[in-house]
Amino acid sequence: MHSKRLHFDIKIFDSNTELNASDRKLIREAKDAILKAYAIYSQFMVGAAALLEDGTILSSGNQENASYPLCLCAEQTLTGAIRSHDPNAVIKTIAITGFSLDERYLPPLAPCGGCRQILLEWELRQESPIRLLLKGTEDRVVMIGSCKDLLPLAFDGRYLPGQPLSEEPEMPLDDEGPDDSGGDSGIE
Repeated sequence: MHSKRLHFDIKIFDSNTELNASDRKLIREAKDAILKAYAIYSQFMVGAAALLEDGTILSSGNQENASYPLCLCAEQTLTGAIRSHDPNAVIKTIAITGFSLDERYLPPLAPCGGCRQILLEWELRQESPIRLLLKGTEDRVVMIGSCKDLLPLAFDGRYLPGQPLSEEPEMPLDDEGPDDSGGDSGIE
């Protein structure tokens, strides 16, 4: 048995003033998209904005429903808006930000698990990385170079019937060598 270690690199900016003008604009668009949110139940407002390859910027906010399973995250409404705008659009960067009406101090917001899956599916389909800019109410901004970094062991089309089997997915792995734990799970 061998052990592997997953890793990825992020960039952390102490303030959005350290970002280039294009990234600052995209974060402003995401912040403005918070006004598109409908979050009367959780009072947790999220905005997301995407820069497309052709220079278009689209944005959206989360949408809640009294029937909670029907709620949609900002990333979900954004990808729906992008698909409606251009089914073949290539997303270069997505900025995500938000705030809570109870005025909690929020660190940079990361997509939930379901949204990570949705964004990864888009990234795989377009065959190029989607860069993420994550911001909360604090000054820091986290930059992630690819959606694959957020979901390295993802379920994708390779597992579904009728899809071609591909090579093992590319993952950020380091070979750690033989596992010296003895494989003992502690369960008898």
